[in-house]
Amino acid sequence: MKRRAPPLFDWTLFWDWAGFTWRALRRHPMVGAAAFVLTLALAVAAAAFLPRKYVSSTKLLARPTSYMASIANPNAPWSDEAPMRAARERVLARDSLTKIAQDTNLVAEWQKGRSPILRMKDQLQQLIGGGWTGETWSEIVVGTLEKRLQVSADYETVEIAVEWPDAAMARRIVEAASRNFVESRHVTEVEAMTEAIGILEVHAAQTDLLIQEAVGNLRRVVAERSRGDSRVLARAAANAPSRPRAVTSQELAQLKFMLRSKQNALESLQEQRARELTRARATLEQQQVVFNRSHPAITELERQVKALERPSPQMVQLKRDVIDLERDLEERGGKVDRSARRSNAPAQTTGLVSEASLANLPPELERDPAISVAQEQVRVALGRHQELLMRIGSARMALDTARAAFKYRFHAVKPAQTPKVALAPNVPAILAAGLFVGIVLAFFAAAAVDLWKRTLAEAWQVRRMLKVPLLVELKGPIK
Repeated sequence: MKRRAPPLFDWTLFWDWAGFTWRALRRHPMVGAAAFVLTLALAVAAAAFLPRKYVSSTKLLARPTSYMASIANPNAPWSDEAPMRAARERVLARDSLTKIAQDTNLVAEWQKGRSPILRMKDQLQQLIGGGWTGETWSEIVVGTLEKRLQVSADYETVEIAVEWPDAAMARRIVEAASRNFVESRHVTEVEAMTEAIGILEVHAAQTDLLIQEAVGNLRRVVAERSRGDSRVLARAAANAPSRPRAVTSQELAQLKFMLRSKQNALESLQEQRARELTRARATLEQQQVVFNRSHPAITELERQVKALERPSPQMVQLKRDVIDLERDLEERGGKVDRSARRSNAPAQTTGLVSEASLANLPPELERDPAISVAQEQVRVALGRHQELLMRIGSARMALDTARAAFKYRFHAVKPAQTPKVALAPNVPAILAAGLFVGIVLAFFAAAAVDLWKRTLAEAWQVRRMLKVPLLVELKGPIK
């Protein structure tokens, strides 16, 4: 007769142990209560002291502005360059993150709002590896910001979001990041166009030199061909241009257009900042009519006004560049007019001749091939110079148009808001988990006491462990 195979799982033993654990709580109620209370207290402490994570975000929409440029210059083919190109790289660049940290005073706020658990961790790390300097704290904060700042962009929109332990600081970080992106985009576009204008002006100055050389050559040829004829020399001298002024070298011209580029970018940025400040002050005045001074909305608006009153990192850097360029230009012998404002008029060039004076020569010299060649050289140089002046005027018009259109370039379709609810930790979930785990641990802690004391508290333990049949089992207290 075949033996019956043993079952794969001893369900009888399982239910015996389950009953043992269930009835252990009645044998050791104080142990179970202590385990339950301790677990629940740990859950409450975790919900109270775990670092919070607040999420704040903003969304910018890029509007097409090529129509303004086409109105200013309808003959030029205008097309909007992708305004959101490399938006993520711009926001998450190291210098951009450093400017955000400086603008929001992030290092001091980070140290002030650090949770007790993380503050203890920082102190332990400093005890092991030595104290942290201000530069170390800045590196830590900027590295954390780089990890927690999220940027997603497509062709027309860019969304900036951040997870941060402080709700108000999360909003300030997002506002600073979006403002820094717009300002950096503005500075880049303005500087690129201004630099192009400066290059044209340098070439115009070089063409001015060529004109003076061609005119000098023409005078020399006329003097040689006239063979000392006083009438011809007098007529040529009368028709010759006045003595040209001293022309700066190419190096000084480069410094001048770089200085002008920085000054224009700084002025444009100041104008944009002034518009934002005026708008913020108007909003604050409107809200002060509705709310009292201690209302959170008024406090937040006052903070925004104070932040806009302070110069941005881009403005500070541009001012430093302007000062450095002015000092460099003066050291090289150039003159700096600090009271001069940006002008839209093309650069004036003195000492040039007109085409009419080129033909005002005696008839006997008009047919001379050498003089004709010299006249043609002057005409070519003049034509090139006039062409450059026209291009400079057109470029200045495009720059002014782009600067005026930039204030309509980006629009916050989703302004940054102070988050009301923390994303993490989930306090209800932690408390519910603590309650469930506390109940389970209460039963297991009571059962663990019997196992630790090696007490035979159940009839099945006698049968299974001692291998002794149980004759009588008494339930209830024995009297």
